[in-house]
Amino acid sequence: MVGTTSDRTLLGGIPNMYVTLADAQAAAFEGAPIVSAVVVTGTPDTVPAGLVAFTNDQIESASLDQMATAVASLDKTKLLMWVIAAVIVASLVYVTALERTRDFAVLKALGASSVRIYLGLAFQAVLVALVAALIAVVLARSMTSGFSQPIDFPASAYVALPLSAVAVGLMASLIALRRAVAADPAKAFAG
Repeated sequence: MVGTTSDRTLLGGIPNMYVTLADAQAAAFEGAPIVSAVVVTGTPDTVPAGLVAFTNDQIESASLDQMATAVASLDKTKLLMWVIAAVIVASLVYVTALERTRDFAVLKALGASSVRIYLGLAFQAVLVALVAALIAVVLARSMTSGFSQPIDFPASAYVALPLSAVAVGLMASLIALRRAVAADPAKAFAG
């Protein structure tokens, strides 16, 4: 090896090793005078016969193409986690609605509209989802030191997460709404 680097990797964390050309040819091509790539600073004016010049964007695209399966797997996992989060929040709000059936009956007996009851449920569900999102951000930031490769949190994630949490909370409250609206005002006065 001719040296080491830090924060330089390819293909999602596979380390790069830098060796002399002769050592690379001996290891990869049985000593044959073959070169598979040449990295240069700047843009060459001419390219030797048999070689093709690629831009940085083309190299980045080719590298990311090799990672397409891994990225798709992470995207599917992310979607699955959102579904699980929605189910957990919906379950929590629904169980709370079951426990508050008598409260909903009293509210309806006092003239509360279904919209007003839904707004109360929606507030609760959104609050739970936002607190969960905040905890997720704190945990994610604290766990980054445990990975061997740098972790990047794009600024868009800090916007998308609370917006998604609000959407999950609103959908979860719709599930509990059916139970709340079905509450019989007569139960408010039952012993």
